[in-house]
Amino acid sequence: MATNAGSFELPGGPAGLALGELAEIEAGQPPSSSGAITLANGLVSAIFEGPYVVSLKGTDGRECVPPGQRLGEFHLHQDFPNAWDAWDVDYFYRGSLEVLPDPEVQQVWADETGQHLRTVLAFGESKATTTWTLAPGSDALDVRVDVDWHEHERILKLALPVDVHTEKCEYETQFGYNTRPITTNTSWEAYRFEVSALRWIRVSDPAWGLAIANESTYGWDVTRQPREGGGTFALVRASLLRGPRFPDPETDQGEHTFAFALQPGASVVDAVRQAHRVNLPARIFADRTAARTEPIVKAEGAVVESVRLVDGDLVVRLYEPSGVRQRAKLTCPSASTARGTDLLYRDNERAVPIGGGNGEWEFELGPFQVATIRLGK
Repeated sequence: MATNAGSFELPGGPAGLALGELAEIEAGQPPSSSGAITLANGLVSAIFEGPYVVSLKGTDGRECVPPGQRLGEFHLHQDFPNAWDAWDVDYFYRGSLEVLPDPEVQQVWADETGQHLRTVLAFGESKATTTWTLAPGSDALDVRVDVDWHEHERILKLALPVDVHTEKCEYETQFGYNTRPITTNTSWEAYRFEVSALRWIRVSDPAWGLAIANESTYGWDVTRQPREGGGTFALVRASLLRGPRFPDPETDQGEHTFAFALQPGASVVDAVRQAHRVNLPARIFADRTAARTEPIVKAEGAVVESVRLVDGDLVVRLYEPSGVRQRAKLTCPSASTARGTDLLYRDNERAVPIGGGNGEWEFELGPFQVATIRLGK
């Protein structure tokens, strides 16, 4: 661990902190307050100035954070819809922006799960604890936000500005994604100021993109902003909490946890992978000496959405995630037969044709196509 008056660095890789080595900073005493904190693991590098990420890079070295911007600000707005208090978010809420004060850096430490930085912010009657984590071998920076929320008629957002010039953003839906404009050239575009996404969004130009996977919040607003030095950047904000009084004055009150993963240089397939990791984390068994268990099924060119037993057969549902035509391959060594079915697992002449055998089958999928394949012994 290298330290000096201007930095507090937790390098990754073999030269990083040894297991059990700990660097903790007491609340109110941030490390090297005039310098920077770096979390790095050889795949991702995140530089913090105080509680905010001011630089985020992947292996290609491209900077994610626009000049003069920072990841992790909390934005608070008044929230008084004209009607339907708990259902509507009206455009004019944006006129009441309050950037909350800087949180305090509470802890910086490393353990077997990675390198971590934690901040705490008290505002109004509420409190937000943010934990940034860079895990060993991970190509994404994780952030967890724990909020004890006691505000009313307010909306809380987490700001994640991205240094990319684009006119659109991709939002996941079930078995695919929608692309929506982030410009306001028409009234139709202007009123798309709050958009839902299932498990991930991605902002990109033709050569590069940043994927943001989420675990439990689905409202987003993404706008194009003037960039210092010229051009524009995409201001991404996750909508975390509201406090409507009708019909339930206790709506959203209490403790909440939100989790996100930010992957620089991500494709759509990368975004899907991060979304699965955040929402369906691997379960690790305690017996590390046991023989490795191979997956029941493997897929190439498609995403496995679910696996289940139906009348003694193994049913696998897959989909094409990128919006392109793909040749997919499904491997299941324990099966001897495979056939395409409809969504209710029944034989259907319109089901995906399957070719191959001996535990390996191939089939063609159109853009975002869903396939249900029934495997038998």
